[in-house]
Amino acid sequence: MNNQASSPSVSPADFTVVTACDRNYLWGAWLLIASLRYERNAVAVHAGGVGLADADWRLLGQFGGVRPVRMATGIARGLCARKPEVLVTAETDYIGWFDSDTFVIGDITKYWRPPNGEFQCRFRSPEELAGTFRGRSEAGGAPGTIPRRVLEVWQADVGERTACAIRSTCSADNLTFHRRHLDFIRRWDAQMTKVLPGNDVGVVNQQSAAYHQTDESVLNSLLGFAHAAPPTDGGFLLDQDPQAFVLHFGMTPKPWQRWNYRHLPYYENVLRVIEWAKGQGYETPPLPRSLDRRHRWLTHTRSWLEHQYRRSRSIARRVIKGE
Repeated sequence: MNNQASSPSVSPADFTVVTACDRNYLWGAWLLIASLRYERNAVAVHAGGVGLADADWRLLGQFGGVRPVRMATGIARGLCARKPEVLVTAETDYIGWFDSDTFVIGDITKYWRPPNGEFQCRFRSPEELAGTFRGRSEAGGAPGTIPRRVLEVWQADVGERTACAIRSTCSADNLTFHRRHLDFIRRWDAQMTKVLPGNDVGVVNQQSAAYHQTDESVLNSLLGFAHAAPPTDGGFLLDQDPQAFVLHFGMTPKPWQRWNYRHLPYYENVLRVIEWAKGQGYETPPLPRSLDRRHRWLTHTRSWLEHQYRRSRSIARRVIKGE
């Protein structure tokens, strides 16, 4: 991470952090809210939830400034594809979506206003993009670009622009935007209803080339081909400052399950927030071994061993393929 100048700051009173979780991500949502309060960030939080018990809502609401958004059950679309339902409840000028497996380190208030004043998301590097579409690119396609067949499906489904307005795809784990773009967020919701399966396929749909990242793929299709798409030329500030950033616990396992080796450097940050919260009298969900300092040695050792096992398998596959 490199230091980068912040955009004009936004007061916590004029920003809403929006997230959503089910029982599997309750710990994640708890950690997100607790990390904000640990950093003395009094921003309003709108927390969506599906299938949460009253005790779960109390765990999230105990920090103050948290508005519960009880999302309807029985809807086939997965939780990751229901982000707009909670985003449109925000009433401030600036709004941020934070996945419930993200964690705040430091004072991020100076970075959450989009640099262009409109919309902020993180676009992938060519190397990341090549990994995203690994196995889905057509023969002869330029590496590190969005495959032509994907663009063709997006353009046909959106039906507006003829040329794609983006060269890479953005991640949907963290977005910030001005509320003037709420109509675009509603369009995102409608487009997901149109093109995604009528059942919960999770975050990734391996059966779809164009929409394999479900909600994120649909967002990128609209950024690429919808006339009403917000400008995305401002860059992304929320992962640039090593003293103040949003950490995404992407991939599995999550810290409340087991520690992914690449996230292990942040073990102390997470444990510090949990211990601070307990010291302030806040309750936690049932504490797993992975978040219990008494099992630190076991947690670290297991994480390293799993990392070595996956690394060995990856090397073996490359050897077998002759790469």
